[in-house]
Amino acid sequence: MTVTWATLAPAGSVVRFGQAPGPELPWQATGSTQRFVDGGFLRRVLYMHRVTLRGLVPGQRYVYRCGSQEGWSRRFQFRALRNGTAWSPRVAVYGDMGLENPRALPRLQREARAGLYDAVLHVGDFAYDMDWNDARVGDAFMRRVEPLAATVPYMTCPGNHEQK
Repeated sequence: MTVTWATLAPAGSVVRFGQAPGPELPWQATGSTQRFVDGGFLRRVLYMHRVTLRGLVPGQRYVYRCGSQEGWSRRFQFRALRNGTAWSPRVAVYGDMGLENPRALPRLQREARAGLYDAVLHVGDFAYDMDWNDARVGDAFMRRVEPLAATVPYMTCPGNHEQK
């Protein structure tokens, strides 16, 4: 499982994790940080973090938090993908979700927490233009989808609103 997140200041890329439901996070994985300059007028600088968790038990639930000594996220949970061929992945596919009135999002979040999905594919048109207002619309949108994207593998592909 790969965990990604962004910060406004440079910091380490660390994920602490453990098997759920226990409160302990006995394992730690480190990853990379990449500087990103926003294409907007302000040319905001963000730091993109990426950490891959290895050695996970297929089908096991895990609790994790990401960050560094500079600060930690709240706790999230996910289930490691099962292996073998005796199961079929359950995938939610959606697109065209704006920042304003994202009607399907509460249901997607609720169903992901209930374990109904193994992955989510968001097929474009994020926030109806994530880059608007020097990408602050995108920041707000990502905060809104965080409970879903932090629970199941969340993959995206661009739509017509992501072209430049």
